[in-house]
Amino acid sequence: MPLFTSRRERRLWLTSLAVVAAIYSTLGLAGKLAAFMREHQLMTPAFFLMMFLTVGAGAVARRLGDRQ
Repeated sequence: MPLFTSRRERRLWLTSLAVVAAIYSTLGLAGKLAAFMREHQLMTPAFFLMMFLTVGAGAVARRLGDRQ
């Protein structure tokens, strides 16, 4: 029995694995980055910047999806 039922499923699982690996690979840096941001009072601006980028990426993805 094959591990994946389709090429698409295989691609999606491998993409998920890559995202999880990227998240875990940055855990060591996260504490140092958070401490630096707290010292320089950058937590609030960084939060709003990431929120803006997330909404923007979602809008772009939605727009690109509508074209197909």
